[in-house]
Amino acid sequence: MDISKIVWPLVIVAVLGLGWLVTEGGVNYQFKKYNEGATGTDPEKDALQEKGLSKLAGFLMTTFRYQKAADTYNAAIDRFPNGENVWWNSYQLARCQEKLKNFDEAVRLLVFIRDQDGDSHDERIPGFDNLNLRIQKLVETHEIKGVS
Repeated sequence: MDISKIVWPLVIVAVLGLGWLVTEGGVNYQFKKYNEGATGTDPEKDALQEKGLSKLAGFLMTTFRYQKAADTYNAAIDRFPNGENVWWNSYQLARCQEKLKNFDEAVRLLVFIRDQDGDSHDERIPGFDNLNLRIQKLVETHEIKGVS
């Protein structure tokens, strides 16, 4: 059987399918997929959904879609408040807020992470000193009041 006639059509369909996943429709499909069903009934499904939301939000940040990334990080934090990636998602949400010029919210999140010793919960989060420097820089640059 000669399959050479169907190889290129399959490659084209695969490329188009993968290309669709990065469009707004594909992102919305993935967001919906990772938010379906109730949480707490299947720990494995919950872990996969949380990881999926975290990865999707990271992809959105990489492609400069900061508002959609912030919405996705918020959804992951709200849906899985005790999830494996909750600290990382909170830190990344602070970075999104910074990119969106919501400096007060970024500082609030960074102060919370710093005060809760976020780097002890997730090694991907910068240490206390680095968080403190970032907070100080944001406070000084954007004249944010009431931060300690």
